[in-house]
Amino acid sequence: MPCMTLGVPWYEVRMASPPPGGPGPQPGYAHPPPGQPGYGPQYGQPGYGPQGPPPKKTSSCLVAGIVAAVLAVPLLGVVAALGIYGVRRYLVAAKTAEAKTSIAAIARGSVAAYERDSAAQGSGATLCPTAVDVPGRVPSAKKYMPVASDFDAASGWDCLEFRSSVPMYYQLSYRQGADYRGPARGGVDPGVDGFEAAATGDLDGDAQTSLFVITGEVANGNVRTAPSVFVDAQFE
Repeated sequence: MPCMTLGVPWYEVRMASPPPGGPGPQPGYAHPPPGQPGYGPQYGQPGYGPQGPPPKKTSSCLVAGIVAAVLAVPLLGVVAALGIYGVRRYLVAAKTAEAKTSIAAIARGSVAAYERDSAAQGSGATLCPTAVDVPGRVPSAKKYMPVASDFDAASGWDCLEFRSSVPMYYQLSYRQGADYRGPARGGVDPGVDGFEAAATGDLDGDAQTSLFVITGEVANGNVRTAPSVFVDAQFE
């Protein structure tokens, strides 16, 4: 059905200027259908104006779509890479919480043991002695499942009243008086009257280790712990 403009077929809408050779405004349109007013040789070509057939239009949408696709592919690759990196960092950060929680508990155990000894002996109180590292070697990109003997009286952990029965990504250590791990990596040396609670890990298995340390020292009959955790190579 032909389009209507105010009740008049489109091919009968009068043109603002007459076609060439016409006596004035004539019925017709640039593209009237055959057999209707305006179709004839006076338009230069049957059914068209003096300019001839309208030029064919090329689709700019197709070109724009191709350009957008070409630009989007590398961009999506960058976004995906950043996403993978972000997820990995998040997972590693979640694992480091294990280290910080463990050494905080060990440090509290050392302070509590000293206070118990101080209450029982007065000025002769001492810190818990150095404990055996658990596990014996730093886990490499895997967890270590502790056994009961890891934290028994013979291991030195009994004095600290510290136990762990869950898989661990980190090697836990407690040193008193010497052989501290932190100073070699930029941490504080608590001295002969101090202690160090440390967690050493190798989350990515590349033999480069991370280190988390809390230190404490006896001063004027009280144990003073460091206000923050020393961390070196956190994401290793």
